[in-house]
Amino acid sequence: MPAKEATRGALTEGGLASLLGDLQRGRASGWLRLTAMEVRSGIPSVTRCGLRLRGGRVIALEAAEGPLRGAAPAGADLSRRAAAVLARMLPCRDGMQAWEPEPGAEAEAATDGPWLAAVAVRAVHEVADPSAVRWALGDLGRRLIPASTVDEGVTPLSPTQGLLLSRLGRGATGVELSEQAANSEIAERDLLALICAGVVAWASEAEPAASPPPTPAAKAPDAGAPAGRRTRAPSTKSAAAAAAAAKARPAAPAPPPAPPVPDMAALRREIEDAHAALRGANHFAVLGLTVDASEADVRQAFARLARRYHPDAQRDPALADVRQKLVDLFVAVSDSYGVLKDAGERERYERSMGLYDRVGRAARAGTSAGGQVSGPAGDTADEPIESRLLRAEEALAAAQPWEAIRLLEEAVPAATGGLKVRAYVLLGRAYAERERPREAEKALQAALQADPRSVAACLALGRFYRDQGLIKRARGMFERALEVDARQAEAMRELQALPDEAPEGPAKGSLLSRLRGERR
Repeated sequence: MPAKEATRGALTEGGLASLLGDLQRGRASGWLRLTAMEVRSGIPSVTRCGLRLRGGRVIALEAAEGPLRGAAPAGADLSRRAAAVLARMLPCRDGMQAWEPEPGAEAEAATDGPWLAAVAVRAVHEVADPSAVRWALGDLGRRLIPASTVDEGVTPLSPTQGLLLSRLGRGATGVELSEQAANSEIAERDLLALICAGVVAWASEAEPAASPPPTPAAKAPDAGAPAGRRTRAPSTKSAAAAAAAAKARPAAPAPPPAPPVPDMAALRREIEDAHAALRGANHFAVLGLTVDASEADVRQAFARLARRYHPDAQRDPALADVRQKLVDLFVAVSDSYGVLKDAGERERYERSMGLYDRVGRAARAGTSAGGQVSGPAGDTADEPIESRLLRAEEALAAAQPWEAIRLLEEAVPAATGGLKVRAYVLLGRAYAERERPREAEKALQAALQADPRSVAACLALGRFYRDQGLIKRARGMFERALEVDARQAEAMRELQALPDEAPEGPAKGSLLSRLRGERR
């Protein structure tokens, strides 16, 4: 029984309504956690919420998006907000649901929270779109059966809901009830409310199909009864008609298959392979596009990949060991989308890749399916290291750190001596501007390792630590620069500008900034 067993799976068509009905009928106690993914204006949005039940009553609410954020106290406000949550989740076509029962909690009776049935009925009336109601119902071709007696204290029914319930019958389908009603949209909405409240339910596959009442067997005439009142055996014609009607009755359709259980091992391999492919990939390749992709292609690719790799959408404990790679993937996808969605940024990026000829026309004919440039237009293998570093500096000055990263990641392995130190310093700056602190620190430390007496590396690493709020480390780097050159004016100015004391650690920022910070 769902009320007693933990369950977890994808939000399927009609699945949440049936789950709510099961939980109300079972007077369930525990946490119902829901996650929905929506795409608004091309940007994926994740909504997470939780309803805590005690004996079938809603006693707490947690929501992590928009006006629903925070926990609400029990009472009228809780009923309103819980209904708003369910109204948003019922028509959701992409998300997860999880039920976490609390064993033994049923003994603690809750009296001050609204019934889940009443909250669900209110939520159904807040779903405005008829197509969303149809999705929340699922397959209307299935048969319906009464699932519990109506308790007005738990589920107050409207007149139309009561009328629909009286028409139910044991063999009625959702399609039949909808067609019999004067207004099919109202009937479907009322039917959804009754399912969410646990009053009716879809018949299981094992439930026998309805059949006409059996014809009583012919009885011998009662010798003591008057001739006109003797029992008459059914005629052959009526029996044949009944048999034909029973045969013509359509068989009840099979219920939809259970949602597939996600293969966590396969998903983990997918995440690891996608993460390994990030190194050296350009923005088109990150999104799985060719360089001639349209604006719509870019939006669709981002929505698909962000939905797949959003850390909030993949919270299964089985993926805990690859969470950092998941964060890296989501940040990389967001970075690539940030460049390619803007026409001006995309043109500058394509020019830096050699996708435009000297006249300014696009030269995309020689590109491969993976988005990489083929041919001499995009080949920098023969370009001098000094030239690449100058181009990287120009990209940083033009606020294009992504292009600087592309140039420098190719230049660092081939550079030697002072050029290698300079390349590492520039790469650290570019990573820092892209809010990739772990890579930035690693690159700047590599510059110091290549030349422990590099003043430029000391200054760059000191500024990085200062910007991250690591004041003690920043002070150490500026002092190290003065040890190399006691008259270094920039190091002196940086030391004088540092505060005496400050808490160690980066400041909080946006969701994307915090995810990037998790790489540290």
